[in-house]
Formats: sequence, C-alpha cells, structure tokens
Amino acid sequence: MKVLSLQETHDVILDIFTGPSVEALNRRVVMLYNLAKNVEKGVIVELGTHHGYGAIALAFGTRAGHNRPVYTVDDYVGRKDWIRTKYPPSDYNTFQNNIAATGTTEIIHIKKSAFDAGAEWCTDAYLNKHNVGPAHFVYKVGLLYIDTGNAETTKYDFWAWAPHIMKGGIVAMRDTNARNVGTDIVAKQAVKTGQFGELDSPDAWFVILEKIV
Repeated sequence: MKVLSLQETHDVILDIFTGPSVEALNRRVVMLYNLAKNVEKGVIVELGTHHGYGAIALAFGTRAGHNRPVYTVDDYVGRKDWIRTKYPPSDYNTFQNNIAATGTTEIIHIKKSAFDAGAEWCTDAYLNKHNVGPAHFVYKVGLLYIDTGNAETTKYDFWAWAPHIMKGGIVAMRDTNARNVGTDIVAKQAVKTGQFGELDSPDAWFVILEKIV
C-alpha cells in the first residue's frame, strides 16, 4: 500500500472532491490524517461515511503511522443532516468509486446505522458472520470519529460505541461549532460521567476526547 504525506493525501482527496467547501475539507483532512497516524493500538472507526473523504484521510494517515484497520459505518438510507439536506442512497456508489480511485480499498465498510453497528460490534453473531474468532479479531477502538451530522442520533451513536473504546482511546467529533448537531452537548455529557477527558483541539470545529477509564 502506498504511503502518502499529509499534503499528498490532501491533493488526492481534492481531486475527487465534489462538496461545497474546500476549507471544510482541508480542515478535516489535516485533523483525521494526524489523528490516525498516531493510533498505535486498536482499530479506527468512522461513523458517517458519505463520499468517503474522511475515511480516505484516516486510511492514509494510519498507513503513515501504525497501519491500523479502518472501518467506516453508514447505512446509506437517505438520512437528512443537521441542516435537513438529504443524502441520497446513491452516495454509496460515489463512496465505492472514491476508494477505488484513491487506492484505499482496504477500508472496511459496514452498511448499518451507527447505532446498530455499535450495538452489534464483536458479538458472537458478528464474529461468526466474518468467520473470525475473538483471539484473532482486533475489536477495541483506538480512534472513533463521529461525523453523522444528525442531531437526533448523535448521542445514541456515541454511547453505543463508547464501551468499545479502549482506555486511552480517542474520540473526535466534528461540527462542534454547529449547536444543532449536538456534538458539543454529547462531549460535555461524556466528560461529566468521568469516563472521558477533553483534550486540547487544534481546530475549533472539532472536539477531542480521551477515554480515561
């Protein structure tokens, strides 16, 4: 697998980008590449795939670091984001085309809702379905990135996955500057439980938590 620098990763993703804000893309690529590069143990999980830009940045980041498995979760059923923009199911085809174009086909996609995937993660049924045993399956999460953009489900998605995050694992959530998404509220609630601590974030659009227990 080809290892790219942060700038090279940005350029590759920009070549396939069709979104409205290059600034938002730039900030996401920088944050995710650097976070993924530093994950030494566990797997990397993204909630909310859309066209795959985040997942691709995570994949190139971990290639430059410790080569951790990257999972991305999205059911592609046409949900609406926090500003009520509907994502069509055809976005799944765009995602598949993008990982093929960028050579990041090692990304493992789980076509379920973020909540359902978290609830089923590493159950016996899951392990049997994927024909792997618990001793051979790395299931603890070293980095969880939440970008579902849905205020109605964010808190449920977070707590469905929280038990799977290893001690010292990192949670990154985007759109903390947009209160309608609910990520800022979820972050404060998580810290209040004593299970997570908030880390300094290099970008005001993201909140970074560390699991401490």
